[in-house]
Amino acid sequence: MVQIEEDTRSLTIVVTHTVYFGLMTVLALAGNLLVFLALYRNRRLRNITNLYVLSLAVADVTVATFLFPFKAIASGLRRWPFGYNFAQFVGCIQLLWIGASVCTLILTALNRYFCVVKPQRYSIYFMYGYGSVYRVILRHNNAVAPSLQGANSSGAARAQEIKSCRVLFATVFGFCTTWFPWICFLMLEHGFNISIPSVALSIAMLSTSISAWINPVIYGVMNQAMRKEFQNILLCRN
Repeated sequence: MVQIEEDTRSLTIVVTHTVYFGLMTVLALAGNLLVFLALYRNRRLRNITNLYVLSLAVADVTVATFLFPFKAIASGLRRWPFGYNFAQFVGCIQLLWIGASVCTLILTALNRYFCVVKPQRYSIYFMYGYGSVYRVILRHNNAVAPSLQGANSSGAARAQEIKSCRVLFATVFGFCTTWFPWICFLMLEHGFNISIPSVALSIAMLSTSISAWINPVIYGVMNQAMRKEFQNILLCRN
């Protein structure tokens, strides 16, 4: 028999949680469906990097469909009305979402690293991660950027790779920022037996859901081609 803890939240917190998860559902679905449409409409966006973008969008749409709406309903009702088995299913969806997002970001980072740093050694063992990619971006800005004036198509392609790395770094930073507080609190509680205030835990937990819709915002701000396609979709232009 599963014991359910009594919901002791105030009405204000209940309403806040319910509205919050409802808003997260709308933002995640709208933003990531926009990514789907952009990749479907524009063939030029269908490159290797954007395949990873598509993978992240699939994971985020899945969690926005099978997790957030039910959390909103359960919060509003102050109980879980969907049964034990569905609760286990939702928990699995959340774990898969985290795992898929992390694995996709790692694979994207490795892809960008070898495209930018070791373009001729794509098949060697992976030795470096996000830090190496970011250092290459800084070196490129300081030393290579002036030489791009009048460069050939190869130089233009490399410049595009650098831009892709910037987007990647922003995506990784966004993911880490939204998940770091929650992970730290869990480690402190379960690893060091340090009691964390329930308000802090609640805020940290709520912040993790931001990672489900922040990626389309990053693409729209930092990726010119994606931003243009987003505008075309929203303005109903071909």
